Amino acid sequence: MALDVLNLMEGKKIIVTPGMIELGSLQDIENEKFGEYIAEICDEVILIGDIQTKAIQKGLKNKNYDFNKIHILEDVIDAFPLINKLKEKTTYVLLENDLPDVFK
Repeated sequence: MALDVLNLMEGKKIIVTPGMIELGSLQDIENEKFGEYIAEICDEVILIGDIQTKAIQKGLKNKNYDFNKIHILEDVIDAFPLINKLKEKTTYVLLENDLPDVFK
């Protein structure tokens, strides 16, 4: 998984994701697990779409992730200026799964 690779990096770690949509009835369960795993690795979380990412938010909450480090945006294009504000000297960004407009 890409998060495993990100975990190997030394420095600040940021993920940008709308979550996984292609999982059918498992979607909420797997996105909640994804949120829990994100909480173990990432220093900042940028979620694309409030409704689509509810299960990820729940997973982050399960791990007591600092909600000040969760940023919810409506469009991935808005993540780039935010990344510039959040970055430090050594920062790694995982852009995960940009959704087509039909799923927004």
